[in-house]
Order: sequence, then structure tokens, then C-alpha cells
Amino acid sequence: MSGPVNRTMNIASPDAKVAQGNDLLWLVAPGTGLHVHAMDYLGHWKDLGDGNQAPPIGAVDCVYMLSRMWFLAMDRLYWSKLLPTIDDMLPVPKAFDRDNIGSTGGGSINMSPDRGAFPTAIVPWRDESLIVFYKNHIEEVIVSPVDPIDSTRRTLEGRIGCIARESIVQIGDEVYFLDQFGNYRSLRRNQQGAAEGVVPEPLSEPFRGEIPQNLNIQMAHKTQAALLEEFMYVFYPAKGSSDPNRAMVVDLGGQRIYGPWEFARPFSRISVSDIEGRAYRMYALDGSTDDPAAKVYRMFDGTYSDNGSAITYRETGRAWDMGFSYANKLAKWYDMEFSGGYETCRPTLSLRTGENQEWVDIRTKDL
Repeated sequence: MSGPVNRTMNIASPDAKVAQGNDLLWLVAPGTGLHVHAMDYLGHWKDLGDGNQAPPIGAVDCVYMLSRMWFLAMDRLYWSKLLPTIDDMLPVPKAFDRDNIGSTGGGSINMSPDRGAFPTAIVPWRDESLIVFYKNHIEEVIVSPVDPIDSTRRTLEGRIGCIARESIVQIGDEVYFLDQFGNYRSLRRNQQGAAEGVVPEPLSEPFRGEIPQNLNIQMAHKTQAALLEEFMYVFYPAKGSSDPNRAMVVDLGGQRIYGPWEFARPFSRISVSDIEGRAYRMYALDGSTDDPAAKVYRMFDGTYSDNGSAITYRETGRAWDMGFSYANKLAKWYDMEFSGGYETCRPTLSLRTGENQEWVDIRTKDL
């Protein structure tokens, strides 16, 4: 049995948005001229056109819901035909032309902001509606299952919005996000059903923690978060840094914040998932592929080989358990062994135990 096919696509911006649907990966890459791309399961990419010249113009986010791809743009919400393929999306202008197919085809509705703020993100809820986050308010699009053109739009929250798309984490009927004031909040919906829309409960109070005191609010749009079990990992730029350089852990059960801890080196992108090995990755700002230590930091539970490149990650210690039996898998530091001569590099960071937990920079390089 052959292994997975690995493909690489150069994207100039770390802000690319990705959604999976109908056996395809769909990607909106602002750094490449707001292009929309699609990739099949063999790793073959196809450019679906320049978003500056064709719909979705100025796309900022994408999701897959109700067997359609949805693209959120600066002033419109676009959707694809049912069960779209790459060829269905080409040429791009035709893909969103309602006269081309009809109710089973693509289209768009107006999403011009009523309060002078452009949208930042969309989140699907129960395959019934789309939550649209703006920088200063939150709206809902109740999607018509027969024809999306008949969908309705309304305001859920008129004074609080989301400043960072990557800060959003969704757990069932609850969405956590960073608001425009630098506070983490949650939006919940009750059990009313599709006819009632979301019917949200009041926004939560800001989580207790230190983000408002040390967040660089001008760069807060670069904040990123990811979920692992009941813990949310948040990476954000502190004052004096233009890129994420601090991390904190939010216990969603008790809505308690641990940290923050500071990194000696800023980074541009992180991911946290069980698929990646129950830990997180941090991608360097320059996206370098020449120096693996400058490209990516990984922390995970076990030995790993990186696509045949003879880079292995070996557990050498544990630094943090926070009193939870499984949390000891989430904060370890590893030696990295490179081929072409033995070299040890420790680019990751560990955590001290005790009340004054802090990041300890153990980054060294022994040739």
C-alpha cells in the first residue's frame, strides 16, 4: 500500500483559509492576490482564479456546509453549486452565476456592513445557519435549504465583534473568539432549532486572564487559537511584538486562564490537533525550508519522521502536568536529529512546574 502523496504549494501569506468538502480542500490565500485554490486527494492543486478579478472578490474566509462551499468576501457571501468539483468552479465567474444553473447552482447575497466594519470570519452552526463575525458586531445568515438566495440575515450582537479570524474555536453550540477589545468571550445558542435561527444567549463575560493587559491590540488580528480536548491554546502578540510571541492555555471547563508564557522568538502560524500528535506546531515567520529549526517547531507525544527527510523528534523530558493525567502529553521538549552529520537542536520551549509557571527557553544548537 502506497503512502500519502505530499505536495507543497507556496503561499505568500500565513493567513490562508482552508475548508474541506466533497473530497477536496478549498483554500483562500490572501497573500497570492486573494486567489481561490482547490486540491484533490492526490495533492493536485488548481488555481480557481484571481479573487481581485473574479468572484469571490476579496474573499476572507471559507467553509463547507449543506454540500456547498461558502466564501465570505468583503461585501458579499458566495456559495457554490451542490457537491462542487474543481471543474464546477471553472471558470470562476460562471460558478457564481445563478442564471447558469438555478437554485442548485452558485450565487451570492449582499453582506455589506451596516456598521462600517468588514467581515472577519464565518462559522457554520448545526448545518442550519452561518455566523458572520465583523470587527464590531456579529450577524447570522439563516440559510434556506431549498435555495440559498432566500436566506435571511439578522444581527445577533450589535456592539461586540471578532478581531481575529484564527482566534475562533467552536465546540458544539458554543463559539469562543477574541473581541475587538482584546477579551476572550463565548457565544452560545440555545436549542430552538432552525426556524428560530440561533437565538443566542448573552455573550459571556471576558475570561479572567492577562490578555487585555499585555496584548498588542494593533496586531491582535494575528492571534490564533486551537482546541485540544477541553483546553484552548491561544497564541498572541504581546505589546512590543508585531507577531505572536506569547502563549496561554484556557481551561474551558472552568473558563480559567493559565499563563501567559513568552517565546524568545515570534512565529507566524500554529496548529494544534490529535492528528498532529497531540501537541502543536509553530511555523517561523520567514517560512524557510533550508533550516528546519527556523522553519517549524513541533512538540508531540512520540517519535516522528518528517516525510522521509530523516528529521526525527525524540522525547527527552517532561515539564508540565497541571494536575491532569493526560496533560503531560502536551508540554515536552525534544531533541531534533538532522541527517548529513549529527546535529542536535532544541528549538522548542518547556514549562516549569509550580505556581510561577513560565516558558523556559531551552533553544540551543550543538554542532
